[in-house]
Amino acid sequence: MGNIWFMFTLFCVGVALFIVSIILLVIKSNFLDFIMMISGLVTGIFAWFAMDVPSPEIYPLNNEIPRNGAVEIELKSEDNLKIYYTVDGSNPASGEKYTGKFRLDTTATVAARTRFMFFFWSDIEKSHYTIEPTEDEEITVEETVDEIIEEKPVSYTSTEAVEALQENAGLIMTPEHFMIYDGHTYFIYNMNLLMIDHYSAAEAFCENLGGHLAVMDSKEENQAVYQYVSGRNCHRAYFGYSDENQEEKWEWVNGSGSTYKNWEYKQPNNGANNEDKAPENYAHFVKDGGGEWNDAEFGEVSPYFICEWDDEIDVSSVNHGLESEPLVYDGHIYTIYDRNILMINSYSEMEEFCEKMGGHLAVIETEDENKALYQYVTKQNCHRAYFGYSDEKQEEKWEWINGSESTYKNWAYPQPNNGANNEDKAPENYAHFVKNGGGEWNDAEFGAVSPYFICERLN
Repeated sequence: MGNIWFMFTLFCVGVALFIVSIILLVIKSNFLDFIMMISGLVTGIFAWFAMDVPSPEIYPLNNEIPRNGAVEIELKSEDNLKIYYTVDGSNPASGEKYTGKFRLDTTATVAARTRFMFFFWSDIEKSHYTIEPTEDEEITVEETVDEIIEEKPVSYTSTEAVEALQENAGLIMTPEHFMIYDGHTYFIYNMNLLMIDHYSAAEAFCENLGGHLAVMDSKEENQAVYQYVSGRNCHRAYFGYSDENQEEKWEWVNGSGSTYKNWEYKQPNNGANNEDKAPENYAHFVKDGGGEWNDAEFGEVSPYFICEWDDEIDVSSVNHGLESEPLVYDGHIYTIYDRNILMINSYSEMEEFCEKMGGHLAVIETEDENKALYQYVTKQNCHRAYFGYSDEKQEEKWEWINGSESTYKNWAYPQPNNGANNEDKAPENYAHFVKNGGGEWNDAEFGAVSPYFICERLN
């Protein structure tokens, strides 16, 4: 941006010099004034053509290929220069001024360029989007990963592999949990479920599975991984880029010589505004940042991290750590899961998942059981976890998911209040633990306060 202002100043000086010299030539013609006129003209012309206005960047947000009948577009420019765009690929100089994200519902070519002052334009940046039909494609067992990859740049594991994973790991999963891009496989983990509390432990975990923390070698790969984590609400996920060995010397965990970077403006800053904080040595995605990065302490802003395998792995051979270390109490087994990673979108889907695992959402029948469960979720750092108590069928008639007639309750005062202080909110029909509440409960919308839920089954 500094170069633009310098050239613009040089252009103004050249124009002013040219105008002044013309006036002087009219008043008193001499050779020096003529030289000054020529100098001003040359300076102005040089600055005009040397003006380098940066092109805008086009980000396809919330768009996995796209295959859901729509894509949301975001445009960005340095120092908030004005952006103009078209969606038919024509010259954006005659298009609309960009004011915010916009949605494409049909196949289109977005063309965009930035404008500085009134006359100076950047080069045109273009991006093409092929909007496929809204009907979901059915991936059959006969389709292999290679066939899916050949058809699309980003795809997921086959149903056949997922069935093998269910058999080996005891987990009910769908093809959408894994991403395969350019021959590499990616998967999201939750450090709280795995009791991982530092970067080296996360990398050791990925290495034990035959991979490493994710490495971004290109803009395209970065965008694909960002869309993957954003599509699963696993915002701010960490990957394998750090300066923990030497401050301000950022290195990829696998030793990659990649020079690709996508830091958010003024990042990384190592927590510059807070001298009392621990060093911010680990890169993570920025929420709603279009793929940009920030630095933070490991685990400070998100429990999620991404493992990458440098080939298309057989997912059935990997223990994917989707569940916490179980709690065994009074003949029952309790396990915590993360609904974001499992792509569960409703209370009924949570219960269906628990049933497929051989149990149901946790039911709390005594004070001792409640205390044991609360200590369990707190130890795992999985605060505010949901369990199987709801009044979704009839307001204020709370029922246990398995039909238990237990009368035990432990509501925090003055709960449950169904979001009484906010009339515009959705009903708060689902019980969860209160963070630092000693085992007390609150009511909330599904998934509003935590991604965690507890399944229970007989030992």
